[in-house]
Amino acid sequence: MEADFPQGWLWDQKDGFVYTCEGTLLQMVRFGKYPIDKDVPPSKKQFKKDMLPQEAVELMIELRKMRYDATDFKLLEISPASISGIAGCKAVYTMRSVNEPKLKAVTYGFCIDEDCYDLSYVAPFRYYFDKHAAEFEKIISTFKLIKP
Repeated sequence: MEADFPQGWLWDQKDGFVYTCEGTLLQMVRFGKYPIDKDVPPSKKQFKKDMLPQEAVELMIELRKMRYDATDFKLLEISPASISGIAGCKAVYTMRSVNEPKLKAVTYGFCIDEDCYDLSYVAPFRYYFDKHAAEFEKIISTFKLIKP
């Protein structure tokens, strides 16, 4: 996976394929890959080869809600999307964790071959989400899936 990030965005080496420009508590872009037909922690759920893009994104969101111990979840939008010419899905949603600020997120997801891919932007709902949302859309427009 690769994409062009704006100047000032840095790779957060301690957390896989995560980029931020002001610290991961203020905003982060995460590219994740899930194998098909294998349990995904912290759940026992699996991505399946015959999943529709929307089903894959719904599972990605469910996993994110578990990881954030999210409450007050609200799905704002879910729609088809093309990511690097691959049929996928886009979801926009808000969530809150106990004693944390309300977060807003965008997740693009798709499955191809033996993997499903999660391309997400997460930031505090107030100020930071809108500040970098357009940059995230530009990052997505440059995303390329590089196969070995």
